[in-house]
Amino acid sequence: MDRKTWAESQLLGLNENNNNYQPDKWSQNRGISVRTFRQILIWPLFVELDRQALKNEKAVHEDDLPQSLAGLMSKIAQELQSPKDKSASSFSSAWRKEEDLLEHIEKRSEESAAQTAETNNEAENKRRKADCIKHENDKYAEFVFFHEVIQDFLYQRRPISSTNRPNRDAVSRLHLFKRDDITQLKVKLAHDEGKGLEITLDVDRCNLYLASTGIVLLALEVSWNEGSKNSPPVLSLADVESLTDQLRRCYSPFVHLPFKLSSKADEEESYRSGLCPEQVDLIFSPSRTPILKQPKQRLAVIEERRQALDDSGKHKRSPQLFPHWQELIAPFNPVNVSQSDQAYMTTIGKGMPFTCRHIMDERIPIMTFLSLSKQNCDGPSCLSTVSRGDWVRLCFADGSGADPMPYNPLFLRDFEEKHCYDRFFLSPATPDKAVRLMFASYAFTTVGAGDYFDNILQEHFRRHYFQMSLLAYLEHSTLLGFSKRLTNVVASYEEDRNDKRPDPKVEQQFHRAISDLKREFLLYTHQYRFTGISNQVQPIEMYNQWREVIGLNSLYEDVKQELDTATDFLLAIDQQQQTDSAANLNVLASLGLAASLIFSFLGMNILFQKNPINPFWNDNSTFGSQSFSSAIWVDLFYGAIAFLVISGIIYAVLYRLVGSSGRTIQERFTSRALKYGIIISLFAAIFLGLWIKYPISPSCEDSPSPQSRTQNCSQLLHTADSDRKRDIRPKENRHD
Repeated sequence: MDRKTWAESQLLGLNENNNNYQPDKWSQNRGISVRTFRQILIWPLFVELDRQALKNEKAVHEDDLPQSLAGLMSKIAQELQSPKDKSASSFSSAWRKEEDLLEHIEKRSEESAAQTAETNNEAENKRRKADCIKHENDKYAEFVFFHEVIQDFLYQRRPISSTNRPNRDAVSRLHLFKRDDITQLKVKLAHDEGKGLEITLDVDRCNLYLASTGIVLLALEVSWNEGSKNSPPVLSLADVESLTDQLRRCYSPFVHLPFKLSSKADEEESYRSGLCPEQVDLIFSPSRTPILKQPKQRLAVIEERRQALDDSGKHKRSPQLFPHWQELIAPFNPVNVSQSDQAYMTTIGKGMPFTCRHIMDERIPIMTFLSLSKQNCDGPSCLSTVSRGDWVRLCFADGSGADPMPYNPLFLRDFEEKHCYDRFFLSPATPDKAVRLMFASYAFTTVGAGDYFDNILQEHFRRHYFQMSLLAYLEHSTLLGFSKRLTNVVASYEEDRNDKRPDPKVEQQFHRAISDLKREFLLYTHQYRFTGISNQVQPIEMYNQWREVIGLNSLYEDVKQELDTATDFLLAIDQQQQTDSAANLNVLASLGLAASLIFSFLGMNILFQKNPINPFWNDNSTFGSQSFSSAIWVDLFYGAIAFLVISGIIYAVLYRLVGSSGRTIQERFTSRALKYGIIISLFAAIFLGLWIKYPISPSCEDSPSPQSRTQNCSQLLHTADSDRKRDIRPKENRHD
């Protein structure tokens, strides 16, 4: 290798790890023609029931609301399949339910072949029947390609058992809807990238997937074939690069500003959306009408930018979707802002609004199939003309450019190892292979040439690889949805809670929301997260590389850590509540100990006998011989006991009601215990002082009836006379 060749190879980033390139055969991207272009756009959206809007809806009872995202998606699927109130519902009959999830591609039924049997063209009839047989074979190959658990999920092979519980939502993990009213897309590319090129694409698939994790995925497949009636008759590799970069954008990423303006009249025409097609038109079947009865016209760039930045209007700084994407995703109306807004709500039947949120940027994930086959040209010869810079552009869905490389070659030193799957790529040892698979976080690209690639791998792309992409982006969007929901729960809790006097209802709602998220994350981990999809080596390697580029494992760990942090916080709250309960029990035990000491000293008979007090200072008196003669002293005594008990109960109730305040347990206990202790001590000191200083003998006039008063007075006189006689005896005859 001479010095010039070595310098050129270093400029282009060539080294020993990517020595399969042949720079001497490279061609300009505008000189490389394309035979088949096929692209599948997979747009994930996150759906949630708008609880805030439901507070203003009196017609919806709490029991009628879905208790989980799975229940919400089931209700949406039911309404999408057969609206109960077609006059009031925004759902349309354009979407039809497909019960067999293997039929995600329009089947070539034997009925179509039978329709041609009436004609005299036997060759056409045989071709139709062959297509039907091929369709069934492709379905079979797709089905057995995956693990049994993947088959159960993708194709609902085993029906989910139903339950008779009234509050349990009947759910299915995946729903498939299809529409066939859109036949073509007419795309006019921007001037700078595509030179104003107009391309007509056939719509081969328009499917809508509803997953029970709250995710809606729109799958739109478009295609262009050389020799078809669609314009233009020839597409170059540069045209495909520009089309791939522009068609996937659902709103403007920025506004392209001109350097010079000739006049004010040209100002509006000079502004245009950057990296977006100038116009996209949907072509409908003659007998079909759009879902949106009055399709929105694309706003002028200046007005579009003004509304997106307006925080006072109803859009709340939300970029405006292009009209063709609004029609394709209808009746869902996505929004990518956190605030709820009536303009972005869709209603299920009557009075049950939900929001559909765009959780990524303006770039919709894509899958691209590109065939470079030519007549009198084998596969390796066709692929060898593509430069390394164009391989990078195709992988990352970048537009065409004049530079040899779109990025710094040093930045791309591990491009082939990280983003390319080159099991069947060009090499001297495999001259008959000409396939390269490339992975990016938002794009999957398949490029090849030859009969095997055009006939066999194209069906694998539409079936096997599409299902792999569906699984990957479903997991990615579900994890982003989990993170978004957790953020909303924490933000709502932070807004509603009160630092000085927390509301137990707010704490309960936060606890329930986190518990629901934790339970749904558990179900997702065991039912929706697939790290292995097949026993075959190639899908294992492809899917692992795909997951690594998207970052599914790291994203899963991040969301799991977020949930674990919230769960740890709930555990800390539960432990604090247990500590508070233990402190409350200690307070009640202390009050009970005081009451038990009083009853132990006075005896339990004070609750049942009349005049039960037997003062301890009268050692010669028997029970009841000396007590209070007035009922007020008995009332004072019972009042003290009642005061002690009632004070303890009131203290416990108050302690429980204000036990969640910001102060510590010791502070709450000290302040209230000191207050009530001082009051009870003062009351007991006054009562005992009066009792000791003014002891009063019982009076016979205190009896309630004349008979009892006579009997009491006789007993008292007899007792007094006996005491008097005993006291006048000589001292030597008295007994101590």
